[in-house]
Amino acid sequence: MRKIIPLLLALALSACQSLPSSQDYADIDHLPQTEAAFLKRTKAIQEVAKAQSVKETVYFDKDWNLVENKDPQGYYRESYGLQDNGLYLIQDFYADGHKQTGLFYGIDIQDPHSERSRGYLSLYNKEGKMVQVMFVFDNERYNLNGFCQEVLCLEEKQIPQKNDKKILKDGKTIETTISTNEESGTYQEQIKRWYANGQTASIVEVSGNESSSDEAQRKEQYFLEDGTASASEPETESYRALKEAVEAVNQAVFGD
Repeated sequence: MRKIIPLLLALALSACQSLPSSQDYADIDHLPQTEAAFLKRTKAIQEVAKAQSVKETVYFDKDWNLVENKDPQGYYRESYGLQDNGLYLIQDFYADGHKQTGLFYGIDIQDPHSERSRGYLSLYNKEGKMVQVMFVFDNERYNLNGFCQEVLCLEEKQIPQKNDKKILKDGKTIETTISTNEESGTYQEQIKRWYANGQTASIVEVSGNESSSDEAQRKEQYFLEDGTASASEPETESYRALKEAVEAVNQAVFGD
């Protein structure tokens, strides 16, 4: 998967910036939940590309380092050149020609970071399935929807100093992560999971200060499927299935 700015760094950056105006982009708080809806919302950029031709192609290796020639394990980028909005119209591809992104506007055609673009961006896996839809603006990823086999399975919303992430299975929330990061360096994170029957499975809270040498404070609570408290992480089939479901979503959406 392409390079992504780490979460805590992104949160720190967002503390210094404001959200883009709603007049510039339509409904960024409610991202498309299907590929068809994404293409409909970004119809304008599709029309711009149809009226132009590719002006330049650049190549990257498998780690998104710039190279002179096509890498069989890497990626390549097609640019339609600098547009009237002062940005480059770009699309990325796997070495075999399958698209790795939809069309998007970028600041620099040689910079592999997704966040250094502006507007809506979609990412695809090697099988051609859309796995991410996001809204990015000047180094900031504000919102993201993730897909597992074309079904919405992850929602992430980022506002200055706060990030909310929700993982879904069969339309039900199975994990939430709420992260905050203050300008002072203080951060907090709460990860909460639920069983299929709706009972809380675990609550993990982490807090600390990035400028301090002290270890982060961590508090863990675990529960069995019937709601009974557990002294440690349950070794039950239902809890293992929950962990595997969360890992499967992260693998499908982020490749990790």
